[in-house]
Order: sequence, then structure tokens, then C-alpha cells
Amino acid sequence: MSISNTVKLNIAAGLLACFLSTVVWLTVDYQSARFSHDEKAKAAVLAAQIAERLEIFATTRTRGLDEIADNWPYYHPNIQEWFTKLSLSIRNMLPGISHVMTIDSKGDAVWAVPSHIAAYYPQLIPDDYHNNKQTRLLSSFMIENRQQAIAVIKPTYTLHDEFRGWLMMTFKIQDILALVKTDQLSDAYFLSLSMKDATLYSTGTDSAVSNMVEERIQFADGELSLKLGLKQPAYNRTFSLFIGLAMALIITAITRVALSNTLKASQRHRQFKAACEASLDGLLLFKTQSDKLWLSELNQVARQMLLINEDFPELDYPGLLDKLGLAQHKALCEAPMSVRMGKVFDLALPVECRNQNLEHIKIQIVPAGKGIAVTIRDISNRKRSEFELVKREEKYRRLVDGLTSHFLYSYDNQGNLNYVSGSVSKILGFSAEYFIQQYGRECSHYVKHSIAATDPTQVSNSYQLDILDENQQHKLIEFTDTKVYGEQGQLIAIEGIAKDVTEERHLAEKISYQATHDSLTGLYNRYAFDDVLADTHEQVQHSNLSAVLCYMDLDQFKVVNDTCGHIAGDELLKQLGNLIKNTLCGDCVIARLGGDEFGIIFQNHDLVQAKQVATELLNDINYFRFGWKDKVFQIGASMGMVSVNASSNLDEIMQAADAACYVAKDAGRNRIHLYTEFDEALSYHKSRISWVNRIQQALENDSFSLYFQYIKPINPPIDKLHYEILLRLRDGDQVISPGLFIPAAERFGLMPHLDKWVFNQTIKYLNANPELVARTDKCSINLSGNSITDESFADYIIAQLKVYNIPASKICFEITETAAVTKLSHANAFIEKLRNIDCKFALDDFGAGMCSFSYLKHLPVDYVKIDGSFVKNMTNDIADRAIVKSVNDIAKSLHLPTIAEFVGDDLTEQALRDLGVNYVQGYAINQPQPIEEINLNGPRFVPQQSQLQSA
Repeated sequence: MSISNTVKLNIAAGLLACFLSTVVWLTVDYQSARFSHDEKAKAAVLAAQIAERLEIFATTRTRGLDEIADNWPYYHPNIQEWFTKLSLSIRNMLPGISHVMTIDSKGDAVWAVPSHIAAYYPQLIPDDYHNNKQTRLLSSFMIENRQQAIAVIKPTYTLHDEFRGWLMMTFKIQDILALVKTDQLSDAYFLSLSMKDATLYSTGTDSAVSNMVEERIQFADGELSLKLGLKQPAYNRTFSLFIGLAMALIITAITRVALSNTLKASQRHRQFKAACEASLDGLLLFKTQSDKLWLSELNQVARQMLLINEDFPELDYPGLLDKLGLAQHKALCEAPMSVRMGKVFDLALPVECRNQNLEHIKIQIVPAGKGIAVTIRDISNRKRSEFELVKREEKYRRLVDGLTSHFLYSYDNQGNLNYVSGSVSKILGFSAEYFIQQYGRECSHYVKHSIAATDPTQVSNSYQLDILDENQQHKLIEFTDTKVYGEQGQLIAIEGIAKDVTEERHLAEKISYQATHDSLTGLYNRYAFDDVLADTHEQVQHSNLSAVLCYMDLDQFKVVNDTCGHIAGDELLKQLGNLIKNTLCGDCVIARLGGDEFGIIFQNHDLVQAKQVATELLNDINYFRFGWKDKVFQIGASMGMVSVNASSNLDEIMQAADAACYVAKDAGRNRIHLYTEFDEALSYHKSRISWVNRIQQALENDSFSLYFQYIKPINPPIDKLHYEILLRLRDGDQVISPGLFIPAAERFGLMPHLDKWVFNQTIKYLNANPELVARTDKCSINLSGNSITDESFADYIIAQLKVYNIPASKICFEITETAAVTKLSHANAFIEKLRNIDCKFALDDFGAGMCSFSYLKHLPVDYVKIDGSFVKNMTNDIADRAIVKSVNDIAKSLHLPTIAEFVGDDLTEQALRDLGVNYVQGYAINQPQPIEEINLNGPRFVPQQSQLQSA
């Protein structure tokens, strides 16, 4: 090998060594630079982009929380439904929100969307929160399968600035990072997210991470820390460093400088590339070739927007517009030429393209060398939010303008009316502008007075105004003002809602009138009358006022009701009410107290003056004639009057007037009776009332006794017993005759109770004495007129006879002639029902009214009892004998057996036998005895002398 070849070889070897050394050094230096410069810069860009996205995420989501708090409807009919709908709407528009919930002032969850958050909810509210001036707090906690989450908490207050609780919005860390991470963030990067000293998310440990960068992120009023770095690659750093240092001795300074400059240019390009890839906007670069703009570069966001899958798509500028569906947009077609002339193209547009999620974009075109740079930002979510906001505003406006009996209004902080909703036209008939013009000053007067006079802490104020509508009709409008204060406590505005309460006022007046007046006559009712009487009595006690109470009961009113029906009775009451009002003076208070009962208070009248006025009223009622169809009725009235004095209470005064009215009725009706303390008629009436109490107590205490009196068969004689059950009242050792208490029982409606007691005790005694039942032909039981009109009592009798197994044929009910004739139809129904089971009936006291003979053939009775007033003296009085004979003959003609009562001696019994009377009853046969002393063989003696007494 020649020297030249050796030199060449050495030179070649040296050059090769230099080349290899340079390659190794460059490799080491490149790797080091890549991790120390290029990737650190890229990590910084990625961290900044993620931090920016996190801040945007926090800002938009906390605005959603503010929207709920700021628009809280204090008068919504269903606040929970409103909260749920708005929360769901915000979650749909702003992805990444895990839960929205309300927490009360005690720290307990109230409402949550979704609702299952309550199962994972910890105690997030700090104990010292009331001393914290922040408007939002940031907390972290575990939720749902131990996933890490953060929460934004906002305090809320009532209209009165009282603390109400909190609104809370939670976000899962995994959901947040899924939205803000970019595709450039590969598994080679280490990422951690922490708050204070708590780690929320981490992809590993930071011990093997180089070129770590850290970003501080403002999230609500809290701060998050983001760390990002590249994991160290697996190569021998020591060996590479040794080789690099060895090669560094060989490489010349000039080569190093050249390579260094090349490397710096490459770094700047990579940084720009990383920034483009980390951008949230789509970036496209177009270069001019053959007078056309062709796509040279685009980032990943642009690929996703335009659905481009090729690595190097062949796309020109018109093709971009075609993909966006904007090929016909003139301004966009001319944009490249415009930007080259120095103009900036920046426009927001709706698009229609293959990417259905891309609905609205903001496109910006700027010059880039010989080409252009196109930036596309997806603003679809923002437009959707704006659209939803507009829809909600329109919905709110439709709701407000669609109100029928309400309208909204607002004043400025000076109390000047500046807004009225359109629904005012539905109430008053004219426009909101006209209302402000015509009534703004009047309304503002109340508001300005409220601002100046009321306590600043008073949030709301209500008042009513009488306003004329377009038809000049009065409308009562109720205004409810609500003050709105700023953050510094200054008055911002006054808002409110007005309501048409005209109908409510009319209804209240109507209800008040109905509560105090009788609906039929228009007079005061009993409740109002009692109040007036109480006031009058109090005035009498404390002043010189004199007053008289009158209690009036109509006579013959029941005849009208029974004859013509209740409609006629109501019309009669209306006409009489008008007559009474027209007759009495203005100092008189009139009321309808019951069916046909009226009360009158004569104020500023003494008893004499009041009687004069009442006499005039009684005369007017006497002259009054009530006509109904073809019938005409004359109505009377009975009045009781008493002075309202301070020494008596109201109950005593009312009882005195009522008692005086009853005395007037008993005295013959259609008259006035004045109450005096020593009135004999009133004393008699009171005694009868006292009998009522004694009768009621006797019924409760079982103080009555059953007596009997034989009814002796004489034509023809019968071997079995026929007797009448009589009633007596025991008072200690004294036995009281029914003549003393029966009138009171009849007057006050107690006879049905006595009849039922007698019937029950009789059948019980018969059931306990079967031998007496076997010897009995007929057991007679008296029934009053009120009992024979009650068919339910007939059903009761039938049921009890079955229960005690008493043969119905052995029971004979005695009814008086007067009761049977005056209540003929009811008596017939009652008698027929019991005769169908074989009970018998006797017509008692027959003959006292001869005009009733014609009714006898219509009464289904089995016996006729001749009135004792004719029997007891028939042997001495020819007229009485003739009457007895006539009654007996009439009964015989109808095939009815007769019973003569009050038979007091043998001569009378013989005379009755001669006339053909079938049965006799009286002291000549036996005196009434307790039923326990009844003799199964009949009467053993006949007294020689006896007093004629009523059984």
C-alpha cells in the first residue's frame, strides 16, 4: 500500500471515525435536547392547554350554578320541579357535571339531580363557613365506587337576606380529564391533579419523570395544581454520555455551531407543531401552488371537525368550504384575496356538514407567508346555550304575558314605574304603556312612601288600589312589592306582582253576608242576632240604653207547609220577612231564628213602647193574606216580650222571651205576652218545663211503673183476660198520676219516648210471664198521635214482638179519636202495617167530637171506646145516654165491638149491658193496680163506691 493510499486510508478512516463519532454524539445530544428542550416545551404547552381548558370548564360550569341561584323562583308553585328541570337542562348543555343538589342550613341534602347522590353525600360544608366571605368553595370527596370528585358550593339566601343553605355542583375527576385531555397526551407522559395537599388524580409516581412542569388553575374560588412531565426512556445515559463526551473532542466547533443552529430551528418547529396540536381550535395552513390554495398542514382538531382520516389529504380552499357546506358563501369565497390586502376575516356562521355535532363555527382567516392560515372554532355548544337562553326568555315572557289575573311590574331605585307585563290588558283592558302613563304616578306614590318610611330590612310590602278599567268598572288590584338589593346593600330596584282581587273581595263580602244573614228572607240569622243581642246587653250594662227582646212564632205556618208544600212555605216566609222589615222602625234588629221563628230587638225602647210597635206588627200580620195557586191563608203570630236588663244574663233573657211566647200560644195564639217576674201563666209554663226534666230523668233512671185495669166482657162474656196497660211515675213512696205529667210530655214532644218505654216494658213482662200470655185475650197499650205517624216505630214494634216471641194477636193499641182524625193518612199507614201481623186497634175517647163520625168508616180499627165523659153520668142524664147509644149503634153498624170506660157503679154497668155494649172498664170493675198484682182469674171484687177518675 503506497503512502498516498495510507494517507488516503487514514484520511478515510479518520473521516469515517469523525463521521461515526459525530453520529453518536449527535444521537446523545439529540436525545438529551429532545427531553430537555423539545419535550419540556411540548409538556409546557400541553399543560397550559389543559389548564386553559380546565379554567374554561370551571367558568362555564360555575356559571350554570350561578344561573340556578340567581334565577331562584321564590313564588314558583313547584320549586322542586323547576330546580330539577333547570338542573337537567344545564347537565345536558354542559357535559362533565356529575350531580346538582341543594343542601339546607343544617347541612342535609334536600333535592339532588340525579337523586341517588344522597347515598354518597358526605358532610362537605365547613363548620366555620358563616365566617367565610367567599361566594364559592371547592371541596374534594369520594363518590360512587370510590371515584374521586370535586364540588363547587355556593351559599344561597332568602328574599330577606337570611341564610337559606347551599347549592352544590359535583364533577368526577375522570369525567373532567376526559373532556380536557388532548390526543397528544400519550402514555409516555405523567399527569397529576391535586387540590391543597390532596391528590385527585395521578398516572403514577413522579420519581421517574423528567422536565416536570406545573400549572396553577383557578377552579371556582379554589385552586388546583396540575403537574405534567415525560417519563424517562429506557437507554444507558452513562454510556451515551461517555461516547458523547469522547466524540465532542473530535467534532469541530464549526460543525457544532452548524448543527446547533439546525437543532434550534427544529425545536422551534416542534414547539409550534405541539401548540397547534394542543389547540382547542381547528388549524389549517394553505400554500399557494399553481394559483390555488392547497392544504399543507392541519392539526388533529381540524381532522375531527372535518372528519378527515387521510395523513396527507389533498384539499384546496374551495374544497374546505364545500366540506363546511359554505361553498355559496360569497364573503368566504373572497376571503383569501381580502386578507392578502390586509383585511382581517373573522365571522361566526351556521354550517351544515357531515359532522352533525358541528352546527356553528367561528372562522378566522389570516395571511401566512404566500398562503393563508384558517382557524375554525366550534361554537355549537355556546350557540345551543344562547338558543336555550332565548327559549327560556321567550317561555318566561309567554308565561308572564299569558297570566290572566296577575301582572308583573318593576320600579327603579327611585320608585318610578318602568315596566308592566302585557297581561295587565287581560285585567284592565288597556295596554301596559297606558297603565304606566295613567297610573304610574299613583303607584309610584305608594312605593316612594314605602322606600322613605319603611325599615330598609323590610323586603316586601303589600297594598291595594282601586283602578277603573277600560269599561269604567272598579277593579281592586293588590300590589306586592319586593325590594332588590345589591352586593353592597344598596337598593337596585323594586319588583312585584299585582293580582286582581275584585272577585275575592266580592266573594268575601258575600261570604260575610251569608254568615250573618238568612238566605231565604235576607234578615239576620241566629248567629248574627246573638252577637247583636250580646252587644245590646253590654250597652245596657254600661249605659242608659233601654232595649226589649221579642220572640215571635208564626201561627198556622205548618198548615201552609203541609197543604201546599215547602216551596209555598218559603215564599210565605219571604213575604212576611219583607212585611216585618217595612213595618218596624230603624232601631229594630230583626232576625229569623228558626223555621217560623223570628227575633226582634227593640233598641232605645222600653217595654211599653216596644209593645205598641209589636201590636202594629201583629195587626199587619193579621191583615196579611197569603195566596198560593187557588188557596188563600190567614197567618197569625204569637209574641213574647221581655226587657233586656243588666241583672239577667243572655240565656235567661232568651228563655224568658221564649217562655212568654209559649204562654201567648197557650192562651189562644195571635197575641202578645209580656214577661213579668210574678206571672202566673209563666209559672204554669215553667212548671210544665220542670216536668220535662223530671220525665227525662225518669226515663234515664227507669222511674216509671206499669199499672193495669181490667176491661170486662159483658156481651158476650169471655173467659180470658182483657186489660189496659197504664203508666205511673214513682217519686219515692208517692205514685204520680199521668194526668200531671202527660200534658207536659205532649206539649214538648216526649210522648214517643214514653210510648216506646211502655211498649218495651210490657212485652218484656209478658215474655217473663208465659202463663199470663196464655190467659190474655187482649193487652191494650196506648199510643200518642206523634207515635202513630212514625212508620219506623211500627217496624220497631214488629221486630220486638219477634224477638220476645209475643203473639201479635194479643196486642191491642189504643189511639185517640183526635190524633187519628187529624193525621188520618199517617194513622192508616201505621195501623195497616201492624194489622198485617194481626195486631188489633181501638179508637179511644170516641164521641167527644161528633163531626168525626164520618171518619170512622175510613179507620181500620177493631174496637171503639166510648168517651168516659158521656158514660159516667148516663144514668142521670138523658142526653149522655142518647150519645152513648148513638156511638154504640154506629159502631155496631160497622161490626165493631164497643168498650165503655169510666164505669163507676153497677147501675151504669147494667145500663150499658142493656144497650148492647160489649165491654166495660172503670172503678166498678177494679181500680188500676201494679201489673205484678194481676190476677189470672180476673177481678175478684167490685167496689161499692168509687171515685170517677181518669185512667
